[in-house]
Amino acid sequence: MKIETKLHFKSYLKLMYTLTYRKPIMRFIILYLLVVLAMTIFIFKDIKFLFGETYYIPLFIAFYFMVALPLLIYFNARKNFSTNGLIKEKIIYEFTDDKIFNTGETFYSEKDWTKIYKIVEMKHWILIYQSRQNVNIIPKESFGDNLMEFRNLVRSKKIKAKLQ
Repeated sequence: MKIETKLHFKSYLKLMYTLTYRKPIMRFIILYLLVVLAMTIFIFKDIKFLFGETYYIPLFIAFYFMVALPLLIYFNARKNFSTNGLIKEKIIYEFTDDKIFNTGETFYSEKDWTKIYKIVEMKHWILIYQSRQNVNIIPKESFGDNLMEFRNLVRSKKIKAKLQ
């Protein structure tokens, strides 16, 4: 089966936000900070320590996670997308019983199915991890009618996978 895909910055950025905020620890931190923020504003109004000066520590932490972190994710995604030319290329994936072939405008690679770390299916994406850090990003819309065939192929390979 062959599929063709091209990644755009807007969808790449959305994926980076999704990957960051879907982790349970991030959801817990945000919920915790909302509670702390509400308590700081409505109950304590300020926290006094260190030479009697007022420091708004909960407000600073909440600011970081609710304003600075999304900005950092945006700027990191923009930097990664603009400096990594391979991400922006049109890529043709070919999935066979033995290997996965990737052909871009400036590269060619092939991987044995046994070398795949894991495959994760998300709402709009298929992520093929070659290691914990290295991932191929494929929009699900690129599969068209071949998505079920891809799922069956992955299941037959006994690879660590989270498929829908």
